[in-house]
Amino acid sequence: MNKYPKLKFQINIDLDSEMAFQFMDIKAGGVDFGKGIVSLYPELHKAKETSANVRRDIIANFTDKYYEDHRGEIDKSLKTMRDRWSRNKKYFYLVVDRIFGKCEWPEGEYVCYLSIYNSNPRFLENKTFQIYFKHPRGTNHVIAHEMLHFMFFDYLKTNRTNFNLSLDENKNWLMSEWFNDLALELPEFRKFRQKGIDQYPDVVEFSKKFKRIDKTEFTIQKFLETIKTGL
Repeated sequence: MNKYPKLKFQINIDLDSEMAFQFMDIKAGGVDFGKGIVSLYPELHKAKETSANVRRDIIANFTDKYYEDHRGEIDKSLKTMRDRWSRNKKYFYLVVDRIFGKCEWPEGEYVCYLSIYNSNPRFLENKTFQIYFKHPRGTNHVIAHEMLHFMFFDYLKTNRTNFNLSLDENKNWLMSEWFNDLALELPEFRKFRQKGIDQYPDVVEFSKKFKRIDKTEFTIQKFLETIKTGL
Protein backbone atom coordinates (compact mmCIF):
# COMPACT_ATOMS: atom_id res chain seq x y z
CA MET A 1 0.00 0.00 0.00
CA ASN A 2 1.25 3.45 -0.87
CA LYS A 3 2.25 5.77 1.91
CA TYR A 4 0.15 8.87 1.32
CA PRO A 5 1.46 12.25 2.47
CA LYS A 6 -0.28 13.91 5.39
CA LEU A 7 -0.95 17.45 4.26
CA LYS A 8 -0.57 20.09 6.97
CA PHE A 9 -2.35 23.46 6.96
CA GLN A 10 -0.55 26.49 8.34
CA ILE A 11 -0.32 30.26 8.34
CA ASN A 12 2.97 31.95 7.50
CA ILE A 13 2.63 35.72 7.35
CA ASP A 14 6.25 36.35 6.38
CA LEU A 15 5.99 33.92 3.46
CA ASP A 16 2.73 35.50 2.34
CA SER A 17 4.27 38.96 2.37
CA GLU A 18 7.40 37.85 0.50
CA MET A 19 5.44 36.01 -2.19
CA ALA A 20 3.24 39.07 -2.77
CA PHE A 21 6.40 41.14 -3.14
CA GLN A 22 7.88 38.72 -5.67
CA PHE A 23 4.69 38.29 -7.68
CA MET A 24 4.18 42.02 -8.15
CA ASP A 25 6.32 41.93 -11.30
CA ILE A 26 5.54 38.41 -12.52
CA LYS A 27 3.68 37.78 -15.76
CA ALA A 28 3.42 34.09 -16.61
CA GLY A 29 1.18 31.89 -18.70
CA GLY A 30 -0.58 34.97 -20.04
CA VAL A 31 -1.49 36.23 -16.55
CA ASP A 32 -0.31 39.47 -14.91
CA PHE A 33 -0.09 38.51 -11.24
CA GLY A 34 0.87 41.97 -10.04
CA LYS A 35 -2.22 43.41 -11.69
CA GLY A 36 -4.30 40.80 -9.92
CA ILE A 37 -2.82 41.70 -6.52
CA VAL A 38 -3.51 45.40 -7.01
CA SER A 39 -7.02 44.66 -8.28
CA LEU A 40 -7.70 42.74 -5.07
CA TYR A 41 -6.06 45.34 -2.85
CA PRO A 42 -5.96 48.80 -4.50
CA GLU A 43 -4.06 50.06 -1.46
CA LEU A 44 -0.99 48.31 -2.88
CA HIS A 45 -0.99 50.21 -6.16
CA LYS A 46 1.60 52.60 -4.73
CA ALA A 47 3.89 49.65 -4.02
CA LYS A 48 4.35 49.01 -7.76
CA GLU A 49 5.77 52.48 -8.25
CA THR A 50 8.48 52.36 -5.61
CA SER A 51 11.94 50.87 -5.20
CA ALA A 52 12.28 47.23 -4.18
CA ASN A 53 13.10 47.96 -0.54
CA VAL A 54 10.23 50.40 -0.09
CA ARG A 55 7.86 48.05 -1.91
CA ARG A 56 8.77 45.17 0.39
CA ASP A 57 8.08 47.33 3.45
CA ILE A 58 4.72 48.54 2.10
CA ILE A 59 3.58 45.01 1.36
CA ALA A 60 4.85 43.68 4.70
CA ASN A 61 3.03 46.38 6.66
CA PHE A 62 -0.17 45.85 4.69
CA THR A 63 0.01 42.08 5.14
CA ASP A 64 0.64 42.29 8.88
CA LYS A 65 -2.32 44.66 9.35
CA TYR A 66 -4.64 42.53 7.22
CA TYR A 67 -3.90 39.43 9.27
CA GLU A 68 -4.36 41.39 12.48
CA ASP A 69 -7.67 42.91 11.39
CA HIS A 70 -9.11 39.69 9.92
CA ARG A 71 -7.64 37.08 12.25
CA GLY A 72 -10.98 35.53 13.16
CA GLU A 73 -12.00 35.12 9.52
CA ILE A 74 -8.58 33.74 8.56
CA ASP A 75 -8.49 31.19 11.39
CA LYS A 76 -11.99 30.02 10.47
CA SER A 77 -11.00 29.72 6.80
CA LEU A 78 -7.94 27.66 7.69
CA LYS A 79 -10.05 25.23 9.71
CA THR A 80 -12.63 24.96 6.91
CA MET A 81 -9.87 24.35 4.37
CA ARG A 82 -8.39 21.57 6.51
CA ASP A 83 -11.76 19.94 7.19
CA ARG A 84 -12.84 19.93 3.54
CA TRP A 85 -9.62 18.28 2.46
CA SER A 86 -9.77 15.73 5.28
CA ARG A 87 -13.22 14.58 4.13
CA ASN A 88 -12.08 13.90 0.56
CA LYS A 89 -8.35 13.16 0.66
CA LYS A 90 -8.68 9.35 0.69
CA TYR A 91 -10.67 9.40 -2.53
CA PHE A 92 -8.17 11.81 -4.12
CA TYR A 93 -5.23 9.52 -3.38
CA LEU A 94 -7.04 6.49 -4.82
CA VAL A 95 -7.69 8.29 -8.12
CA VAL A 96 -4.07 9.45 -8.26
CA ASP A 97 -3.00 5.83 -7.73
CA ARG A 98 -4.88 4.86 -10.87
CA ILE A 99 -3.56 7.73 -12.98
CA PHE A 100 0.08 7.24 -11.97
CA GLY A 101 0.12 3.47 -11.58
CA LYS A 102 0.57 3.52 -7.81
CA CYS A 103 3.85 5.44 -7.93
CA GLU A 104 5.20 6.39 -4.53
CA TRP A 105 4.64 9.97 -3.46
CA PRO A 106 7.89 11.96 -3.33
CA GLU A 107 9.36 12.93 0.01
CA GLY A 108 8.58 16.43 1.21
CA GLU A 109 7.07 18.65 3.88
CA TYR A 110 3.57 18.78 2.33
CA VAL A 111 2.29 22.02 3.80
CA CYS A 112 -0.59 24.10 2.48
CA TYR A 113 -0.19 27.73 3.52
CA LEU A 114 -3.25 29.94 3.61
CA SER A 115 -2.70 33.15 1.65
CA ILE A 116 -4.54 36.46 1.44
CA TYR A 117 -3.20 36.89 -2.12
CA ASN A 118 -4.51 35.12 -5.20
CA SER A 119 -1.12 34.03 -6.59
CA ASN A 120 -1.07 30.39 -5.38
CA PRO A 121 2.61 29.51 -5.89
CA ARG A 122 3.91 26.00 -5.31
CA PHE A 123 7.40 24.94 -4.33
CA LEU A 124 8.51 21.65 -5.85
CA GLU A 125 11.71 21.46 -3.83
CA ASN A 126 9.92 20.95 -0.49
CA LYS A 127 6.36 20.08 -1.63
CA THR A 128 4.61 23.12 -0.17
CA PHE A 129 2.22 25.63 -1.68
CA GLN A 130 -0.03 28.59 -0.94
CA ILE A 131 -3.78 28.92 -1.54
CA TYR A 132 -5.80 32.11 -1.62
CA PHE A 133 -8.31 31.61 1.18
CA LYS A 134 -11.20 33.00 -0.90
CA HIS A 135 -10.27 31.16 -4.07
CA PRO A 136 -13.23 31.13 -6.52
CA ARG A 137 -12.46 27.56 -7.62
CA GLY A 138 -12.67 26.24 -4.06
CA THR A 139 -9.69 25.25 -1.95
CA ASN A 140 -10.04 21.51 -2.56
CA HIS A 141 -9.71 22.08 -6.30
CA VAL A 142 -6.51 24.07 -5.83
CA ILE A 143 -5.08 21.55 -3.36
CA ALA A 144 -5.73 18.74 -5.82
CA HIS A 145 -4.11 20.80 -8.58
CA GLU A 146 -0.94 21.45 -6.60
CA MET A 147 -0.65 17.90 -5.31
CA LEU A 148 -0.93 16.62 -8.89
CA HIS A 149 2.00 18.87 -9.77
CA PHE A 150 4.15 17.14 -7.18
CA MET A 151 3.36 13.72 -8.60
CA PHE A 152 3.71 14.84 -12.22
CA PHE A 153 7.16 16.37 -11.88
CA ASP A 154 8.40 13.54 -9.71
CA TYR A 155 7.21 11.08 -12.37
CA LEU A 156 9.21 12.94 -15.03
CA LYS A 157 12.26 12.97 -12.77
CA THR A 158 11.96 9.29 -11.86
CA ASN A 159 11.20 8.12 -15.40
CA ARG A 160 13.84 10.07 -17.30
CA THR A 161 13.81 9.68 -21.07
CA ASN A 162 15.49 11.55 -23.91
CA PHE A 163 12.11 13.13 -24.61
CA ASN A 164 11.68 14.43 -21.07
CA LEU A 165 15.21 15.78 -20.97
CA SER A 166 14.75 17.59 -24.28
CA LEU A 167 11.98 19.83 -22.93
CA ASP A 168 12.79 23.25 -21.54
CA GLU A 169 11.36 24.59 -18.28
CA ASN A 170 8.51 26.44 -19.98
CA LYS A 171 7.34 23.40 -21.96
CA ASN A 172 7.46 21.29 -18.82
CA TRP A 173 5.31 23.88 -17.05
CA LEU A 174 2.81 24.10 -19.93
CA MET A 175 2.67 20.32 -20.08
CA SER A 176 2.05 19.98 -16.33
CA GLU A 177 -0.71 22.59 -16.33
CA TRP A 178 -2.51 20.95 -19.25
CA PHE A 179 -2.17 17.54 -17.58
CA ASN A 180 -3.80 18.95 -14.44
CA ASP A 181 -6.62 20.56 -16.43
CA LEU A 182 -7.39 17.24 -18.11
CA ALA A 183 -7.10 15.19 -14.94
CA LEU A 184 -9.40 17.43 -12.94
CA GLU A 185 -12.04 17.18 -15.67
CA LEU A 186 -12.28 13.40 -15.14
CA PRO A 187 -15.55 12.09 -13.65
CA GLU A 188 -13.57 10.59 -10.75
CA PHE A 189 -12.48 14.07 -9.72
CA ARG A 190 -15.95 15.60 -9.73
CA LYS A 191 -15.62 16.25 -5.98
CA PHE A 192 -12.66 18.51 -6.70
CA ARG A 193 -13.94 20.20 -9.86
CA GLN A 194 -15.59 23.61 -10.01
CA LYS A 195 -17.68 24.98 -12.85
CA GLY A 196 -16.26 27.74 -15.01
CA ILE A 197 -12.62 26.91 -14.37
CA ASP A 198 -10.19 29.48 -15.72
CA GLN A 199 -7.15 28.27 -17.64
CA TYR A 200 -3.88 30.00 -18.36
CA PRO A 201 -4.18 31.51 -21.86
CA ASP A 202 -0.75 30.11 -22.78
CA VAL A 203 -1.81 26.61 -21.72
CA VAL A 204 -4.95 26.82 -23.86
CA GLU A 205 -2.80 27.72 -26.90
CA PHE A 206 -0.32 24.95 -26.07
CA SER A 207 -3.08 22.33 -25.93
CA LYS A 208 -4.27 23.24 -29.44
CA LYS A 209 -1.11 21.69 -30.89
CA PHE A 210 -2.20 18.19 -29.97
CA LYS A 211 -4.87 15.75 -30.99
CA ARG A 212 -7.84 15.26 -28.70
CA ILE A 213 -6.98 13.04 -25.73
CA ASP A 214 -9.30 10.15 -24.99
CA LYS A 215 -10.07 10.46 -21.28
CA THR A 216 -11.18 6.85 -21.00
CA GLU A 217 -8.77 5.32 -18.49
CA PHE A 218 -6.71 8.52 -18.56
CA THR A 219 -3.17 7.92 -17.28
CA ILE A 220 0.15 9.74 -17.14
CA GLN A 221 1.54 7.32 -19.72
CA LYS A 222 -1.25 8.01 -22.23
CA PHE A 223 -0.85 11.73 -21.72
CA LEU A 224 2.90 11.68 -22.37
CA GLU A 225 2.43 9.57 -25.49
CA THR A 226 0.12 12.26 -26.85
CA ILE A 227 2.65 14.95 -26.01
CA LYS A 228 5.44 13.05 -27.78
CA THR A 229 3.46 12.90 -31.03
CA GLY A 230 2.82 16.63 -31.04
CA LEU A 231 6.15 18.19 -30.07
